[in-house]
Amino acid sequence: MMGVRTTTCFLLILFKTILVHSQDDNIFDANNGDQFISLEEALLTDLVPDDDPSSCSFEDDASTSWTFNFPGGNPNSKWYEGPCLDSSTYPGAPCHNFSMYEAQLFLAEMSHTDPTHSHRNWTMRIGQGSNIYSFYSPELYGEAIPPQYHDDGPWIDEVHQSVAVEQGQLREGMPYFIHQAGTYQRDPEYTGSPQLSGDPFFSPNVAKYCKGNTCTFASWGQQAHVPTEYASKLLYVNRYRNCGNGIVEVTQTFQNFARDDSVTSRPGHDAS
Repeated sequence: MMGVRTTTCFLLILFKTILVHSQDDNIFDANNGDQFISLEEALLTDLVPDDDPSSCSFEDDASTSWTFNFPGGNPNSKWYEGPCLDSSTYPGAPCHNFSMYEAQLFLAEMSHTDPTHSHRNWTMRIGQGSNIYSFYSPELYGEAIPPQYHDDGPWIDEVHQSVAVEQGQLREGMPYFIHQAGTYQRDPEYTGSPQLSGDPFFSPNVAKYCKGNTCTFASWGQQAHVPTEYASKLLYVNRYRNCGNGIVEVTQTFQNFARDDSVTSRPGHDAS
């Protein structure tokens, strides 16, 4: 199940019953007695509370594992590995092994190990943009996300992400699409390009938090079509919850932290 919320509140003003602790980056949680929690946890659970209504009919923390450490590539995902582009069209174009970029893309991995039915096991990887870039089921269908052969960069378009459009400024020759995943590689001086080599630019993560069967992330979405005269004023916040039985609940929120009059969300626009 997927839920979508839109709001015009800025991330940093959404404190409710928490008090900032002046000594370090932890804060005192007024709801839980003498317990200190991280600033990231406080911000993210205030935006998307852990006790929000859920569509999960069954939850089992014991079947969930997660890590923020890159565990290495999964060869069974079969990310695209050259030859790159047609040499007759792009003379001298380098041949990319897109898996070389995964370490800088990776933000977190979340897995479900089913206690009774191994075919329900899955492993999901989250990119810097807080979006799903890999969903792997070892006993059913393997990797669910496309192999990333794309002229405009890997894990920028053919992933599970949200895209926001400002209808009032959208015009021919200057598109206004804020991608959750990152920018296309069309500005070689800054983003590189498939023709000229260079690293992709993924949307920066600003907060991450996992506990029990739930992980929540916030990232600063980027204008996809560069170079551009537009800035990005949008934070994407995603919560992923392991419901058990092979089911994942995804909650998406959009935080517009400056004025854009008519930003229209397009959740799942690039979902595979």
